[in-house]
Amino acid sequence: MAANHIISFRKSRVEQESLTFHRFGEELAEGLAAPDTTRPDSGLLAQEVKLGCTLGMLLCLDRDHRLAYILTDVFGLSSADAAFICGIAPASLRKRASRARSRLREFVGVHCGLVSTSAKCRCDRRVTAAVRNGRVQPGHLNFASHAEPNDAVGEMERLHDLASLMRSHPDYRTPQAVTQAIQTVISSGTYTILQ
Repeated sequence: MAANHIISFRKSRVEQESLTFHRFGEELAEGLAAPDTTRPDSGLLAQEVKLGCTLGMLLCLDRDHRLAYILTDVFGLSSADAAFICGIAPASLRKRASRARSRLREFVGVHCGLVSTSAKCRCDRRVTAAVRNGRVQPGHLNFASHAEPNDAVGEMERLHDLASLMRSHPDYRTPQAVTQAIQTVISSGTYTILQ
């Protein structure tokens, strides 16, 4: 039910832009500039660009592939548990997650300077363009300002760390309560990236 809610949920304003990897790559290449190291908040703004870019890459995936990727690669659920949440066969879920990983890997390999030294895009080189086009607003940061221990980004990191610990035990299977908790989080609408 939660997965169906995400898949059928009304598209957000950003998602309505129908961002594609091709178009996103073109946008990243436009307006690259030398980093402005004179700004006291330059590091924070570069972090905002990085996190916004990550979200942008996920939005280039359709909802089915995005959900499969988030459940398996971000939350680290087994394909059986993720398939149960999505209401599809495990083989179909694995295929979706594999396609999503492949598309993301290809994109960052060509465009992201954090992944490939031959890529021209660097977060600090995108700050000026991101501020100019309104994607980053220095006085109102959407991502990088979440540095407090109880913020959404920190909570996602803690969940990921916990999942990694659990997966390190070879006989561990995700308890039904965890699967239901994830379904609740997905259907809550709190995390717009899951919608």
